[in-house]
Amino acid sequence: MAALNLNIDLLKFSDSSGGEKSTLGILSLIKRRSKVLSSELYIPRGYDPYDYRVFLIVEEFLQPHSKTSVQEAADHAINIFPTGHLGMTAINTVCLECAEQIPYAHPSHIKLARLLWVIGRSGKRVVNSGRKNIPEAIHCFYQQLGEDITDAIMDPGDDDASPERFVNFNSFLAHLMNSGMWVATPEQALRTMRRAFEESRGKDDTEIQAAWVMGAAQWILWSGQVFLESLLCQYNSGNAISDRTGTLEKWNTWKDEFWKVSQDDSHGEECKGVARKAACVMEALEKGMLLPKPTLHDIDVPEGYDSIDYKIFLVLSHFLQPDSTLSSIDAAEHVIGVFPYKYPDLRQLISVCFEIAEQIPYQHPSQIKLVRLLWIVGRSAMHFEKPYQKNPSASVSHHRISEFYERLSEATIDYEFDPGAGDVDPARYVNSQAFLSLMMEAGCWIPTTRPVLHVMSRTFEENHEKEPIDIREAWIMGAAQWILWSGQSLFKLHLDPISRMRHKTTPLRNLKVTITTKPIELDMWHKWASEFRKAANCDDFGEESRGVAMRAADLMEALEKAML
Repeated sequence: MAALNLNIDLLKFSDSSGGEKSTLGILSLIKRRSKVLSSELYIPRGYDPYDYRVFLIVEEFLQPHSKTSVQEAADHAINIFPTGHLGMTAINTVCLECAEQIPYAHPSHIKLARLLWVIGRSGKRVVNSGRKNIPEAIHCFYQQLGEDITDAIMDPGDDDASPERFVNFNSFLAHLMNSGMWVATPEQALRTMRRAFEESRGKDDTEIQAAWVMGAAQWILWSGQVFLESLLCQYNSGNAISDRTGTLEKWNTWKDEFWKVSQDDSHGEECKGVARKAACVMEALEKGMLLPKPTLHDIDVPEGYDSIDYKIFLVLSHFLQPDSTLSSIDAAEHVIGVFPYKYPDLRQLISVCFEIAEQIPYQHPSQIKLVRLLWIVGRSAMHFEKPYQKNPSASVSHHRISEFYERLSEATIDYEFDPGAGDVDPARYVNSQAFLSLMMEAGCWIPTTRPVLHVMSRTFEENHEKEPIDIREAWIMGAAQWILWSGQSLFKLHLDPISRMRHKTTPLRNLKVTITTKPIELDMWHKWASEFRKAANCDDFGEESRGVAMRAADLMEALEKAML
């Protein structure tokens, strides 16, 4: 892939011609505060020193053949700023400027979103910020980023924007939607869809009209699954689409608009092609995800639950009902409130959630609600109010957050089971795979290929011919959940593989311990799609499993055509 040609010309001061100070003079003002900024790096006249140094790091990292890992790039960017420096707006400024320049289909948008996620979650950044309130220190970066994004949002016809930059920026925002920095909500995607298709564009020139369509398409091409999930299971009551029927109607309206553009000769081939890809992905997602919603029956309480388990169970069984009025934040506070002061960790909550996930039907939106709850618990300020010790240090408190997500990650391995294990109902295996695939999407940690490669290998590379039909069907349907709920994220791991990353249990002081991850090769993708297609045409299987396999194969084909 060709190298990116990025620049920061737009970050120059509006009037740099009258300045008499040399670059070294600027550096001397901050020399005593930062060893990094006192280096001999030449900074061209007119640029903020922080902006320029962040840009050099980001530009190198975003190149397709860069050897710098995402953690290394994050560390380099954080090290620019002196200890106690509360504002890191230069990172946001540079990254948002680069996002407008990166072509909308370029995998470096994926890298840029990951970089911002890692910086926000960096223990080093939290400790160096000097903030005593640890939840505030963790959230402040993402909050400032969100505010800066709001300020940067543009229309393609604005004087200080261009149609090309508008499309690129919407591609980046779509990648951020399922990054895990915030709870995935559909507001910005809805805004773009409505501006593109529900406002009159007859007076706009063709280039501006095309930019609106192509900008709206980015939300489907890169985060269509998460967008649809956020519509099916809304985070708050402020969303304008109030029910499942309304969601389906809107989805079909937008899909029809994309089809209409794809056949309109007044638009160029690029715009028509992007619209066609978006319509195809929407059609495949609709078939795979908008199924008749099954009834969520009463959830069974397993034997052996103690008082804390049971109290957690009562909160969750109420919260997960489709007609529950309990918000995700209130539910998170209730389950944390179950634990006594100075509780060691939240493993009991995690175990109850995994038990309940196995009982929720794989296509039920309450799977999404349960995953969202766990994301919120890990970030909840209440999680800090019952610490191991009084007045813990910043590093200890930050560890408390990472520890929860680490326990959660470990549970995805500890609670693995085969569909034919003991007297386990095969349906529980399929439900659990839907939950695990949604967990990968949640942004609790950097996604890796390990879980999906494990599931696909067990399903398609082992011989299951001697197993009963219901077990064989469960293997296929379980593997299909990773495509139906997380297919776009999986294909991003093909487009931009994470070859090296710091292990989740690596302490901050041991920065050089890394692990390697196996990429998802295109021939793997083709093999999985072929196996799903084969299962869809297997007369031994029932209608449900054949239908699930067919939807997975169709979606894989649509995603490959749209995202490559």
